[in-house]
Amino acid sequence: MNMLESVIRVEPLGDSGLMIRWAEHDDDLLDKIVVASLALRRVLPSDRFAIVPAFVTLTVHFDVTQICTADATDLVRSALRNASDVPIIVPRVLEIPVCYDFEFAPDLQEVATHCRLSVSEVLQVHSESDYIVRMIGFSPGFPYLSGLPASIQCPRRATPRLSVPPGSVAIGGSQTGIYPQATPGGWNVIGRTPVRLFDVARTEPCLLSAGDRVRFQPIDRPTFDRLSEELAR
Repeated sequence: MNMLESVIRVEPLGDSGLMIRWAEHDDDLLDKIVVASLALRRVLPSDRFAIVPAFVTLTVHFDVTQICTADATDLVRSALRNASDVPIIVPRVLEIPVCYDFEFAPDLQEVATHCRLSVSEVLQVHSESDYIVRMIGFSPGFPYLSGLPASIQCPRRATPRLSVPPGSVAIGGSQTGIYPQATPGGWNVIGRTPVRLFDVARTEPCLLSAGDRVRFQPIDRPTFDRLSEELAR
């Protein structure tokens, strides 16, 4: 498939970015964004370009001291024309351990009450569902995960917290996500993972990428403590 044929336009975003938009927001849009990202990363030097997938767009940031907008646009369009040459990538499937103890889940009871379910039913639905990483944003490494069943969808908190602990697993509307750092947040916190979603010491600082599949594996508190110690070494 010629990726450019399905792109509605490549347009400037400020003086150092390009936004790629698709004509149709269909079920295949995420796959198109992932393929376009791979095609661009294959040919655009990482020291001059940054590729940022989003829900329905893809942004390319570039170093204006190294390349002008017109040349950056030509490079992007050329890469998209050759996107059919990108090898088919099987999505990664990652299991994220989560401790759902009430100590880590200050909003769990409220979610259960809102959804008219028991706490155990909420946890069962949440941990047995399959999720797709739609994008990374809000804070470094924060994954927006689609696939949250309607039965446990819950509005964001009326009053956001000033600080949500790192590793907190939360529900916000029709999505679930994980806070990589201690940041303000208004999602409903229902658990915590010992896994580091963002670490500058890694070659790829973000653990997750757009298109990855995620499942949550329930763990007890002793296992959480043990994994936390092991991952801190």
